[in-house]
Amino acid sequence: MKEHLLSIKQVADFLNMSERSVYRLARDRKIPAVKIASSWRVPQKELRAWIAAKLREKAPA
Repeated sequence: MKEHLLSIKQVADFLNMSERSVYRLARDRKIPAVKIASSWRVPQKELRAWIAAKLREKAPA
């Protein structure tokens, strides 16, 4: 199965954030990302899992 890799711009659009903020998150390993050559890529499936985990953290107990 082919895994979809998102660019920083695609992630920024998806999260409604600036590209600079997404670069910072990727660089600081706060989002699941991999650097391929000189550009960052984010596996779509892992990004969705990361978002779900963050939402569970914020959910009231």
